Amino acid sequence: MTNLKPARFSVAQRPEPVEKGIATLDHKATAALEMFGTESGRGDTAKREADKRQPLAALSQRRVLSVAKWIGVIALSAGATAGGIWAYAQRPGPIAAGSFTLNTTPSGLQVAVAGKPAGLTPLTLTLPAGDHRVVVSGGGQQRELAVTLKAGETVVQNLEMAPALAAVLPTTGSLKVQTDPLRQAVMVDGIDRGFSPVTVASLAAGQHLVVIRGQRGAVRRTVTVEAGTTVSLVVSPGESAAGTSAGWLTVTSPILLQLKEQGKLIGSTETERLMLPPGDHEIEMVNDALGYRTVRRVTVAAGKTTAARVQVPTGMLSINAVPWAEVWIGGERIGETPIGNLSRPIGVHEVILRHPEFGQQTASVTVSLKQTARLGVDMRKP
Repeated sequence: MTNLKPARFSVAQRPEPVEKGIATLDHKATAALEMFGTESGRGDTAKREADKRQPLAALSQRRVLSVAKWIGVIALSAGATAGGIWAYAQRPGPIAAGSFTLNTTPSGLQVAVAGKPAGLTPLTLTLPAGDHRVVVSGGGQQRELAVTLKAGETVVQNLEMAPALAAVLPTTGSLKVQTDPLRQAVMVDGIDRGFSPVTVASLAAGQHLVVIRGQRGAVRRTVTVEAGTTVSLVVSPGESAAGTSAGWLTVTSPILLQLKEQGKLIGSTETERLMLPPGDHEIEMVNDALGYRTVRRVTVAAGKTTAARVQVPTGMLSINAVPWAEVWIGGERIGETPIGNLSRPIGVHEVILRHPEFGQQTASVTVSLKQTARLGVDMRKP
């Protein structure tokens, strides 16, 4: 009997387990089958390829949407820009203008354009091209002008309104009659005017016959009345009832003076002419408020006018201002305050005070012979 010995294998030669061999065989077989690309294998591969392509398709779709979005934004922007350009092109450009100058006689007339005040003439205005309604008014009258301007054009127009203004000048004057004694009957141009003293208004310019009747009889005078003036007729006690001739006296003074003869008031410097009998007269000229009095001897000739001019004396004036000011009187610069013992003719003076920070103020001061006139102004107060 043959002795059987157990077989010996080295580790390298040791046979693998059956299960492992089978598994190895199956793996190799499967790999071999996949190499041939069975139907099931191709299906799985197609599915995997589709799965791979799905993210790519989604990515492509998102890219397409993004590109479309930006194309839309660009289209909207281009549309808005084109619309803005069209609107700007349709917007009207600036209206061209012209120049209009208006000169009038007299000047200083009011001008209105389209019913709105534009200033006083002479006047230059810049107006839009086109038609304009210009109204000029003053002196109780009004004129309307139609002005047409072209772009860049200058129009100058002169307007004469003097004839209509001349129509408003006075055409009548007044007569003041005074007598001594009082209460004498006065008749002018055959019409009873009452008893002296009396003022007859609205007499036509020219000569008028005045008859004064009293206990001594009638006195006749021919009086010339000038338009816009008041003529004073004074009949004194010594005049002959038959006297018919007279003269006139005119007194010019920078201040208001009352005129008296033998203590009786016969007129004032506000009266243009005083009618007096021919001969010598002592006329007292008085202003009590300023402390002024003087007597002038005048000779009146029949049918003629005698003129007397009064030069008034000077008084003292002091001016001060807070904090200080430049002083101007009658257009003359006097200096800076304080100013004391300034000599000025008696009467009312307009004083202008100026300060570089507080501006200008105007004040009136009366200089008299009674005492020194004083003016104080706070420039800080308007």
